Amino acid sequence: MPSPDATPDGPSRELEIVLRFGDPRVRQAEADGWECVATSWGARLELDPSDPEPLARLRRLVGRVDSAGYVLRLAQPDDIPQLLALDGLTAPDYPGGVATRHDPLDESAAAALLQGGQVWGAWQGETLVALTTTHRLEDRVETDFTAVHPEHRGRGLGSAVKAASVLAHAGQGETHFGTGGADSNLASLAMNRAVGYQITERWHTYRRRPADLELWGSVTDAELTSLHAAAFGHAPTAVPWNERLTAHSLTWVTARAPEDRSLVGFVNVVGDGGAHAFLLDTMVRPDQQGRGIGRGLVRAAAREATLRGCHWLHADYEEAAAAFYEQGCGLVPTRAGLLRLRPDQPEPRPARDVTSRSRDQLET
Repeated sequence: MPSPDATPDGPSRELEIVLRFGDPRVRQAEADGWECVATSWGARLELDPSDPEPLARLRRLVGRVDSAGYVLRLAQPDDIPQLLALDGLTAPDYPGGVATRHDPLDESAAAALLQGGQVWGAWQGETLVALTTTHRLEDRVETDFTAVHPEHRGRGLGSAVKAASVLAHAGQGETHFGTGGADSNLASLAMNRAVGYQITERWHTYRRRPADLELWGSVTDAELTSLHAAAFGHAPTAVPWNERLTAHSLTWVTARAPEDRSLVGFVNVVGDGGAHAFLLDTMVRPDQQGRGIGRGLVRAAAREATLRGCHWLHADYEEAAAAFYEQGCGLVPTRAGLLRLRPDQPEPRPARDVTSRSRDQLET
């Protein structure tokens, strides 16, 4: 069967929008099928030249890592290889999404950071273990990103390089600073509180919900006939779907588009009355593939089969769908056999072991 979440041109991009907390458009977006997938924040630090305490706090943060043997200084062009190495090492830490995305550095991007702003780093010997980058906006100095080597976390290095950066800019007369991050990054929140930043605004990132899934979802024969023809690339053929589902299915799952309730996906599950359940007719409308709908269908089916006492979930599929079932859904390939009972049916393609069992019931 085709891979429900694969398209010839690769996965489709999911459109995201960002709305400020309290924006009246939030309610309408949620009603229109958008779901909140992340929360981000912006923070500000205002320095009063007449108040020495904030600067003293920043110097204490720097002093703690100085006394631990780290060296804090401005990065120079010769340090670009080290910047690239640390950036690559910490790339998995960023949550992604339109509001908090971090594009990995290359040589030209690293050089632009040095030319357009400041990069403060912490070194242990010859190794860069923390950095923070800033650039000047019209009304403030904004932090681009801060990174700390995984083996050197929990030692105050993020707070220290950020404090060193603020102190350097303050020495040049700057008093207004900005930064931001994701609510899910607790270390970043703690780091910025230590430096003295205060959160001033929050945003929600919304992604259009790809589909509404429903167990035992009501569906017509005509809808399933049309979806099957589109998903498997054949002419529509009348099939008594509901008669078969009622008589033979352990469960089934439908997927409907939030905006118009059209049927965009389906999976059927039949059982042997005991430990085994079988996936049949896993399908997603071609224009909706690549959005995770197929994975959602299979996982929902696996959860329901588990609740009904099944120990194993089987599926047969062709090589083109292997990545979807094995990497996307967790099925493990096993040896299987297939006996052709009807000579008028297409010859099966024994290109791989085609029956799979789920890994820990698809980790449900």
